[in-house]
Amino acid sequence: MIVLEEGRLLAPLVPEDFFAETWLARCHLQSRQGAAAPNLIPLSLEGEGQRVRGGEVVATLEGVHVALEGTQILHGVDFAARQGELVAVVGPNGSGKTTAMLTLAGAIKPQKGAVRTHGRVGYVFQHAQLQTVAMTVEEELAFGPRVLRWPEPAAKAFVMEGAAWTGLGRDACPIDLHPADVRMLMIAACNTDLSTLILDEPTIGLDGAGIEKVMQLVKELLLHGKAVVIITHDQAIAGQAHRVVTIRDGLVEHIRERRNSQEVLPAR
Repeated sequence: MIVLEEGRLLAPLVPEDFFAETWLARCHLQSRQGAAAPNLIPLSLEGEGQRVRGGEVVATLEGVHVALEGTQILHGVDFAARQGELVAVVGPNGSGKTTAMLTLAGAIKPQKGAVRTHGRVGYVFQHAQLQTVAMTVEEELAFGPRVLRWPEPAAKAFVMEGAAWTGLGRDACPIDLHPADVRMLMIAACNTDLSTLILDEPTIGLDGAGIEKVMQLVKELLLHGKAVVIITHDQAIAGQAHRVVTIRDGLVEHIRERRNSQEVLPAR
């Protein structure tokens, strides 16, 4: 095993030495027995500023059917997100998770059923480089506030906070960034006074420090009464959600509540 650290090539290690807690922690990794993500999301956020757990429903799908290019993807999906709630959406590849959430965000028009939202819904793609619109990090961060016509002081503060959170140079070009860095940039850029934020596989390509940073932001959004939806295959991330919604073959197969691990089987 070869380790690069601060531009230096360290002495080679045999795997038995590398896969020990000291080196894994030093490289911001986790052992296979350890958690893949820090457990930052408490079951209840009451008492940490304001009561936000189990708040008002801010986004719903009601009996939504969607077909794309002649193929039926969703067959009557019901879904809800509430203020101060983290919802994990899980299921096999091709089950309709992304289609359902893009429909919730308004990017896909359903054939049948209703989409209802209170406030704006933001979405960060799994391949976040597909949604960049500017040639520098600073311009990317400034795009949302400009479209929303924020006052200049608020827009400048948003850009400064976003650049500091991502750790990216303000003159860096998104096209040249690592995909994980682009994802962090788009998470920061989309965080513009939303009621609901949907993150599609936000932890892909991130090390332990990056995952912790994303989950810390999720916690802050929840504390401010936002709803956060994460599409994920990472069971450690899903394990922190207040509800886990499994979508399979274009239908909600079951819902698990974190507070009591109760599984709710929806009517078909």
